[in-house]
Amino acid sequence: MLATRSLLRSAVGIAGAVSLLAAAGSTAFASNQRHVHGIRVPVLTQQTSEGQVTSVLSSTEFLVQLSDGDALAVNTTPHTVFIDDLTTATQSGTSAAVATGEYAQVTYHFDANTGAIASRVVLSTSPVPTGPIRDARGMVTGVGSGSFTLEDAGGVTWVIDMTALTRMHYVSPGEPVTGAAPALAVGDFADVRMRSGQGVNDATAVTYSPSPFGMPAGQVQGRIAVVSGSTLTLSLPSGGSLTLVVLANATLTLNGQPASLNQIAAGQTVRARGVRFLGRFYATLVAAAGT
Repeated sequence: MLATRSLLRSAVGIAGAVSLLAAAGSTAFASNQRHVHGIRVPVLTQQTSEGQVTSVLSSTEFLVQLSDGDALAVNTTPHTVFIDDLTTATQSGTSAAVATGEYAQVTYHFDANTGAIASRVVLSTSPVPTGPIRDARGMVTGVGSGSFTLEDAGGVTWVIDMTALTRMHYVSPGEPVTGAAPALAVGDFADVRMRSGQGVNDATAVTYSPSPFGMPAGQVQGRIAVVSGSTLTLSLPSGGSLTLVVLANATLTLNGQPASLNQIAAGQTVRARGVRFLGRFYATLVAAAGT
């Protein structure tokens, strides 16, 4: 089951427990205000915190026990958006959607009179990771329901969860995409920012493409020994062999003329440009010559 997981938790900056709303509200108000025409006005800075719901006080108020031991009293309005992290379903309304024991990630600002007012609440049945933000870049080797596996250049495999808050960004290798972007797929290259903790890696942002963007480009040349679909086995001038994978969006030429993959054959010489990754060469450009 997909667990709730979160973006980087912002520092709450609340001294001691804040279950007393007036004290919490006045503290935040005093530390977040500016002067406009000589009058002090609050700066409504959004913050994000997460923890377990310990009590539902009313239809518009609940308490969250934060990981640092503080308690946060959360007030909701008819405009507060609730997101189910398992189903990604959303609804607007009051804290009647919250149950004691659930885990919540709350985006909120402080009001001098009311205290913490939530604009968004993400709910789940599992705790959020509290580890550091880290980055991973590599190839997608598996895609499941709500998660995927990524193998990086060092051969390390990461199991990464996607949540309702994960930002997905597709990079088109050719013409700009019109309509919905293609879904993340096996064989895509991905650059992932994630929050790790409790054995879980939650993606906060995933940038992906069928082309090896962001990786050092190189080139290779050799003679084709075997053709198997989009995979070529090259005999290298220095000896040995190399597996070359022709990417779906690769540009192909034969004897200087545009060509298709079925025109590439054993015995031809090849000069290719792309990236070397995990013992294979992924080509974005293939120039073949010969019969």
